[in-house]
Amino acid sequence: MSIQSAVWRPYTQHKTMTDLVGIVSGRGPYLYTEDGREILDLVSSWWVNIHGHAHPKIAEAIARQASELEHVIFAGFTHQPAEDLANGLIEKMGPPLKHVFYSDNGSTAVEVAIKIALQFAINTGQPKRKTIVAFEGGFHGDTWAAMAAGATSGFFDTYRKFLAPEIIHLPTLLRSNKIRMWYPKKQRHCRLWTSCWNNGGTRSPGC
Repeated sequence: MSIQSAVWRPYTQHKTMTDLVGIVSGRGPYLYTEDGREILDLVSSWWVNIHGHAHPKIAEAIARQASELEHVIFAGFTHQPAEDLANGLIEKMGPPLKHVFYSDNGSTAVEVAIKIALQFAINTGQPKRKTIVAFEGGFHGDTWAAMAAGATSGFFDTYRKFLAPEIIHLPTLLRSNKIRMWYPKKQRHCRLWTSCWNNGGTRSPGC
């Protein structure tokens, strides 16, 4: 169906994008469209709903917490659910983990991790220790330092000369086996990553 939207879509070429799919509800692994179709959400809506849509236990817990306290500034304040979760994570992970820093998504978690590493070097008298190591071709998010860590993923070529952190990208097993990923430029809004190399080492058509 065709929907006129004022929203910019992530990782989408808007001049060539297809019609948007209107979703009205979700249940478990399925999404339900405005025109009555059932869609199996194989990517958990970008890895967010790993326990399924409208999970009754999760929905009830969110509603209960929101009715008591939805948010409080964390500088100088705290609340028991946050303390309980942190202690539970520390217990599960074991030594040497002693503290937890909360971040709201994977991209900013990478950003926080890089900042903590760099600040640790500065605080311990090692200001020249500022090189970050990442795997070649990895995607780590689209905030600034995360883009630098994932600069070889092919998503951020436009920004590469602006990315500040010093990153060394280590080759991966896929790279050493001459397997590279192909993303057709004209269909970036709809195609999944596919390998350009077949099992026998021959190149796939169109690559």
